[in-house]
Amino acid sequence: MRVLPILLTLSLASFALACSDGNDHSYPVPSSSASPSGNGSSTQPLLVDVDTGKTMTAAPGEGVGIFVEYKAGGHWHVSWTCDTNRTSLECTFSLQLSSITGQIANLSVNGQAQGDNVQQTDTQTINARTTTTSNAVDITFDTDAGGKIQINANVGGVQDPSFFFFVQNGEVNGGYQGQLTDPLQFEGNSP
Repeated sequence: MRVLPILLTLSLASFALACSDGNDHSYPVPSSSASPSGNGSSTQPLLVDVDTGKTMTAAPGEGVGIFVEYKAGGHWHVSWTCDTNRTSLECTFSLQLSSITGQIANLSVNGQAQGDNVQQTDTQTINARTTTTSNAVDITFDTDAGGKIQINANVGGVQDPSFFFFVQNGEVNGGYQGQLTDPLQFEGNSP
């Protein structure tokens, strides 16, 4: 199990992230389009726009992150990685992904290890519990075009919005320098 001081000392700035627009983006201080009024966990989740059609590539084992992408037509891709190559520790992810505006369909899971559990628990919810090391776990699923989703994440017993990453306005997390929320809500910037 991961200890809070280890999580807080990770250098996310050294974790490389690339967007499909051909530009390499280094991991910034996590950001969004608004800031919460609390300490990172808020009862009022932020809603952030995700650039439609942009993708991110993370090096599994090199950094802790939850990466959210959106393709036109309601197609979502969410993946998560750990920093095991740097810390020799594993990450236990517990995620709840919910569709706010409709049903979830066509769930597909890749990269899960023995003992991991990723399943759709009802028409609007996916629950994932995985132990990740130098692999990436990723899921794809569909919602209504232009729909909104919410992700509630816990990594190693810590609920920390700095683990979320997405492309907004052509930049990782839109270049926002404030604090995200966990849970965090997402919508594609075009249906």
